[in-house]
Amino acid sequence: MALLLAAHLLDTHHEAMFPASILADNQAAIRAISRSERLTRDGITVCWILGHREVEGNELADKEAKVAAEGKEKMSLVTSLPPKLCSPLPHSISALKQQHNTKLLSAWRKEWKCSPRFRSMVNINPELPSKSFIKLAGALHKKQTGLYIQLCTNHAPLNHHLHQINRKNVHHYLFQCPRYDREWYILSLALSRVATSANFLLTNSNMQAHLIKYVNATKRLKDTFGDVSMPTPQHS
Repeated sequence: MALLLAAHLLDTHHEAMFPASILADNQAAIRAISRSERLTRDGITVCWILGHREVEGNELADKEAKVAAEGKEKMSLVTSLPPKLCSPLPHSISALKQQHNTKLLSAWRKEWKCSPRFRSMVNINPELPSKSFIKLAGALHKKQTGLYIQLCTNHAPLNHHLHQINRKNVHHYLFQCPRYDREWYILSLALSRVATSANFLLTNSNMQAHLIKYVNATKRLKDTFGDVSMPTPQHS
């Protein structure tokens, strides 16, 4: 559309000088217009240019596009447009997908805030829902992913025991339980200054091996998850 408008302006403005060049950073658009559209006047060449390059015309075009998008100036009359652009334009597939995904994410976040697990989870990873957990769990197998989810949502099979000792979350299990002083000491050596941060321990991929080693060493969750050791790398 931009290439057609540029060609139309050159063709209809008397002050235009020829030969003239239209610079564009979209090679696909240049190829498409060369196959399907014929420029309305001889002496117009469409050339590719590296995007964001410091070209005076580029800067002016960006400035005018911003003004038009903000609606601060009057729009051109429909009658001044080239015939090809007078009828409704097809929707952009990528724009429709982006709009759909944005609506889904908004609905997901709204529903998540109503979840009974939101309050406990937001203290560990306030960015949820996001792709961060998917990325974090990408290298984990099913049991390890289940372990992470239950610890993060404060829904691990520790609740009965924690209720008996008047504790309400997994923070006690990970950092304060005197039964696992030895295991926590080993964990704290690995965690250094963030030795009491559940947020760091449960959201940082560099801490996965240390967390899983701690869980295995305590044997507290073995009945539920079994051995959740990290797989040993295979050397060829």
